[in-house]
Amino acid sequence: MNSFAMVQDRLDLCMQSVAGLQGVLVATLDGFLCCESGFASPSADLDAHDHKARSAAADHRAAAVSVLAAAASQVAQRHGAAEAGRICIETERGYVLVCKADEQHVVELYASRKAYLEDLGFTLTSLAGQVREALASEHPGAVPEAKGSGSPRQRASG
Repeated sequence: MNSFAMVQDRLDLCMQSVAGLQGVLVATLDGFLCCESGFASPSADLDAHDHKARSAAADHRAAAVSVLAAAASQVAQRHGAAEAGRICIETERGYVLVCKADEQHVVELYASRKAYLEDLGFTLTSLAGQVREALASEHPGAVPEAKGSGSPRQRASG
């Protein structure tokens, strides 16, 4: 199984297990969609069977997430922080959370107002770590470990 298939499986599992989650995606920092899950209910002006329109919508989401991550990093650097952590945007209908998974990829969650923000934050950080590990498994050494992201690992004793 390639790394993006593993990432896709993790996104799908996340969609099934986190209450209020409506969509998850992984994109490159330069705006290209890698994987997404959810986003099942298209907007009123988007036909659910129109593959080209759905693909364009996914590309727009990926580009928007990349812009958010880049903007947050610039703001953090201007204020003396080395890097932005998680980005949380509260909207009228819910939340958008963004986090860098590694130097080239970002993870985004879109959730309804019914979701618990604390659960979303934990899920985002954990998922970013899983994405980083999955991508690093295909290219060992190519994806550096991000600081402060990911779920804690248990060390094997012995």
